[in-house]
Amino acid sequence: MPAVYHPKLIKKHATEKDPWGLGTQDELCRRRRYKSQLEAGSEVVYERNEDWNPVRLPKIRRLIWRIIPSAGNRRALIERGDADLSFDLPEQGPR
Repeated sequence: MPAVYHPKLIKKHATEKDPWGLGTQDELCRRRRYKSQLEAGSEVVYERNEDWNPVRLPKIRRLIWRIIPSAGNRRALIERGDADLSFDLPEQGPR
């Protein structure tokens, strides 16, 4: 998942086998409200991090962000009720 990391944090976790400090992601996931999984070119699934803060857990347990290039397909998903939110929808034509 694209992100910006503080260089000191990366250097702290960099090893000979992991010179880019990618293991940093594991530590950061424990500090976030959501854990994410990327399906390249398709979707990002966010799951609530149950270990984050048991007193103030987010109400939404799971969020799926689908990448739908076609504005017409995004509109159809909204109209069918298969999506709850979309951006840059085309204006609806006359019926």
